[in-house]
Amino acid sequence: MSIALKNITKNYGDIKVFDNFNAEFESGKITCILGESGSGKTTLLNIISGICSYCGQVQGGGKVSYIFQNERLLSNLTVQQNLEYVLKGAEKDNSAMQEKITYILKAVELYGKKDAYPKQLSGGMKQRLSMARAFVYPSDTLLMDEPFKSLDFSLKSRIIEKFISLWEKDRRSVVFVTHDIDEALIIADTIYIIKGAPAQIANEFKINSPIGKRDITENYFTEIRNNIYKIMSK
Repeated sequence: MSIALKNITKNYGDIKVFDNFNAEFESGKITCILGESGSGKTTLLNIISGICSYCGQVQGGGKVSYIFQNERLLSNLTVQQNLEYVLKGAEKDNSAMQEKITYILKAVELYGKKDAYPKQLSGGMKQRLSMARAFVYPSDTLLMDEPFKSLDFSLKSRIIEKFISLWEKDRRSVVFVTHDIDEALIIADTIYIIKGAPAQIANEFKINSPIGKRDITENYFTEIRNNIYKIMSK
C-alpha cells in the first residue's frame, strides 16, 4: 500500500524537525531514507506508524509493522511466544498461526531456538527474531529503523539476505532508515536523502536493478554512491 506524507510539521520544543514536509512511498517497493544522525529519520518512521504526534496528513500505509533499532523483544516470553503474541487477534485459527510461526522461524533459521528466551540468544539471533516478528504480522507496510546498525559485516550480509528472501515472498511496502549508503544500494528501489533543519528531501535516486541480484561494486552503483556522498557532504 502506498503512503503519502502531506505538509508534515513536527517540533520537539523549540526544535522544528519538519516543516511542511512532503513525500510519497510506492506500494510494494522498498524506499530508503538516508541522512545524518539527528536529521529526523527515526521521527519520520514514528510519524508514519502513528506513535508520535504531528501536524499534517499521513495517507495510506494500512497496517504497519516496525523493526526498531533495538529489538524490543518480550524478555519473559520464548521465541515462539514472542511471535504468538503479535499474532493474537490477527490470526484466530491456532493451527494456521502455528504453521505461520514454524515457517517464519525456519526462514530465519531460529526454529531450533523456539523455546529459548531472548537473553539466551546472540545479538544476530535477536535481530532475526525481531525481523521474523515484523514479517509474521500481516501488515501492509514494514518500517525499519537501522536494524543492521550494530552487526558485523558478515552477520549483516546474512541477515540482509534473509530480509530480501522474506520480502520477495509478499512484496509489502517498506520504508527503511539508515545512514549506511551500501545498505541502501543493496536493498532500496528508491533512495531519499533528507537534509537540513527543518529536514527536507535533498535528492532522490531510483535504482534500476533487481533487488537480490545486485553487485554494488559495479560502475553503476559506484556512480550513485559517489553522487550520494557529494550531496550528503555539502
